[in-house]
Amino acid sequence: MKLLFDLIPVIVFFLAYFGAERMPGDAAALMDTILRTLGLDPNLAPNQVPILLATAFAIIATIGQVGWLMARGKKVDKMLWISLGIIVVMGGATLIFRDATFIKWKPTVLYWAFAVVLFGSEMFFSRNLIRAMTQGQIQLPDPAWRHLNWSWVGFFAFMGALNLYVAFNFSEPTWVKFKLFGVWASCWCSRWGRAFSWHGTSRNRTPARASEQAGSGRASAMTLEEEIRTRLAPLEAESLEVFDDSADHAGHAGARESGGGHFQVVIVSEKFAGHSRVARHRLVYDPLRDLIPHRIHALAIVAQTPAEAASAF
Repeated sequence: MKLLFDLIPVIVFFLAYFGAERMPGDAAALMDTILRTLGLDPNLAPNQVPILLATAFAIIATIGQVGWLMARGKKVDKMLWISLGIIVVMGGATLIFRDATFIKWKPTVLYWAFAVVLFGSEMFFSRNLIRAMTQGQIQLPDPAWRHLNWSWVGFFAFMGALNLYVAFNFSEPTWVKFKLFGVWASCWCSRWGRAFSWHGTSRNRTPARASEQAGSGRASAMTLEEEIRTRLAPLEAESLEVFDDSADHAGHAGARESGGGHFQVVIVSEKFAGHSRVARHRLVYDPLRDLIPHRIHALAIVAQTPAEAASAF
C-alpha cells in the first residue's frame, strides 16, 4: 500500500496526460480554467495541453499527499517534502514558461537529490538514512547497512540518468509511459533486491548453534542458545533464529565487564499480532531478563507476525 501511495502523483500524471489526448476539448477547457485561476496566460497550442494538464495534476496530487498525512497526524517523510518542493518548482516553471523540459528534468532532479542526501548523510554525518527509515524493524550488521545505502545511491543516480536518456531521445508519450511503468518496475525491483539482501545477510550470519561448534570454549554459548529457545517456547514461534554476534563486538568495554555475549533473536509468531514494537520486544525480553547482563550483554530483537514476515519478501 505504501508503494501505491508513493506512486499516486506519477499515476495521476499518466492518467491526466493520456486523458487529455483522448478528450482534447475538455482538457483544453480545464487547462484554461487552471491557468486563469493561477493568473497565467490561458492561450495554449493544442499539443501543449496534455503535458501541462498532467503537470498541474501532479502538483495537486503531491500537495494532496502531504495534506492527507498531516490531517491524519502522520509524519511526512523528508523524501516526500523534497519531492513536493521539486514538483512545485519544476512543475511551476513548466506551467509558467510552457516548456516541458522542466517537468522532464523533474524526476532526474528528484532521484539525484535522493542520492545526494543518502551520500552526504553517510559521508559527512555518519548517519545511515536507510537504517533510520526501517525504524529498527530490521537488524543488520553495520557493513550490510553501508552496502544497502550505497546500493540506493547508485540506484537513484542511475535512474536519474536513465530518465534524461528516455526524455530527450524518445517521444513525449513514450517518456510519460516510462515515467509510470519504468519507475514502478524499478521500485519493485529495488524493494525485492533490498529484501533479498537482508535475507541473504541474515542467512550468512553465524547462528549461535553453529558458532559454538567452532571451539572448545564455546559449549556454554550453545547451552545458552538452547535456553533462549526453551524460554521463548510459550510464544509458539513459527520461526525462531538465534544469532551470536559476540565476535563482532570483541573488546567492547561493556562486554568485557559483564562477561556476556551479543545475541540477536529473530522470531515470527502470531502472538505478536495487535502488539506495538515495544510490547513485542517486552514479550521476548521478559523471559530472558535474568540472563542479562552476565550471560547476555546485549540483545537485539526482530519480532514479526507471519503476515509481516511474508510481506518483507
